[in-house]
Amino acid sequence: MDIQVDRFIDSLQNDFAEQGVIGAIGLGGDIGQVAAIIGTDKKAFCVPQRGQIYEALLHMHNNGCEASYAFIYQHFRDRGMSHQEAIGDIYDEWTTCMAVASCPENAPSYARLVRDLYERRKLVTIAQKLAADADGRDAMSEILARLLREARELSTTTDCGTNAADLVARIVEQTCAKPIKTGIVALDNLANGLPASSLIIVGARPSIGKTSLGIQTALNAAVAEGISTFFVSAEMSKLEIIKRIASLMTGLPYSEFGSDVLSNPDKCDPIKWKLQDVEMRLGGARLQICDTSHNIAEVIERTRAHHRQYGLRLLVVDYLQLLVPAEKHENRNLAVASMSAALKRLAVETGAAVLCLSQLSRNADKTNSPPTLSDLRDSGAIEQDADMVWLMYRSKDAYDAQNNSVGLIVAKNRNGPTGAVKLFFNGLTMRFSCGEHAR
Repeated sequence: MDIQVDRFIDSLQNDFAEQGVIGAIGLGGDIGQVAAIIGTDKKAFCVPQRGQIYEALLHMHNNGCEASYAFIYQHFRDRGMSHQEAIGDIYDEWTTCMAVASCPENAPSYARLVRDLYERRKLVTIAQKLAADADGRDAMSEILARLLREARELSTTTDCGTNAADLVARIVEQTCAKPIKTGIVALDNLANGLPASSLIIVGARPSIGKTSLGIQTALNAAVAEGISTFFVSAEMSKLEIIKRIASLMTGLPYSEFGSDVLSNPDKCDPIKWKLQDVEMRLGGARLQICDTSHNIAEVIERTRAHHRQYGLRLLVVDYLQLLVPAEKHENRNLAVASMSAALKRLAVETGAAVLCLSQLSRNADKTNSPPTLSDLRDSGAIEQDADMVWLMYRSKDAYDAQNNSVGLIVAKNRNGPTGAVKLFFNGLTMRFSCGEHAR
């Protein structure tokens, strides 16, 4: 690995550019422009003699001297360098630089290339330090804090337009961010939560409980973990979602929040007290619900707006096949593929976890076997775009009223294990809880 890193660092060196800068200054190029680009750090030059010459040229410029080797020689002699040293390797390097340079006007172009390569070498150095520190005993928070401080020293901008400190800050933020938990212990232990910048697909046939799982996960993130959460529903109204949330938070059956019950004073008053508690807890939660955006372009724009204002950590979308693509496509598969790709890009852009619910095809109902990735409806691209895929199902005998168990398979996990858990679904309160681990 060290040999590969050394070779990579060697590739971040351009002798002709470094010599071109020195030579162009020697031919009368504007050293002020060069200094504005490179700065005053002689380490920007890979060869020490070039760095020494550059430092001498800056000193002479500040003292109104011309860029000739006579002054360079005297600069080194005044600082204790012997005559032999001053006319040795340093002079050889100067003559080479003068021979390489073609015209003084090229100095800024050479300087930008030298600066860019220097910044890249510093980023490699920072990465090497991070790798070395990771083997030690320091806490990860301390290691990342040091990494961020060093990255801030790279105050100039690389050719990709990204400030190095901002880039590393984003890496630090995502690394420090704990995966978001669903609140269902068995599932969290298996999947290790919802990682930042990831697209998680939850596939199920109708009436299995994927919407309930999405709402429960969003509620746990916003209330229990204090995480900024945005729930986009193309299937249910905001009122229906709030009723489900109230049922989850109070433990009362979902049916208790119907209009017939709430219009009955005898039943309504006790519920109102509990609803006031729900209202108070939700008032401090970072949860927003949107039931008016069905076009994927609107979903993306509203999510970006939420992220800019609140700093998004979790987006829940219910559900993929009900969304409308931004453009017309030749067939349904291409339309769904475009939307799943857009959600993956959104996860990367915002750094949030995107939990997207999805329908499984009817083929999943034709056998008593657990579903597979190929059962994802309308497009194989969903499987490719997703970082994780969870598949929910009930076996045929599970539809018995006495059996409320639901199997959940982690069929794909890009950065962790796959496996299965058995969950218990309480149809009265729309809540999932742990069952025994599936084998």
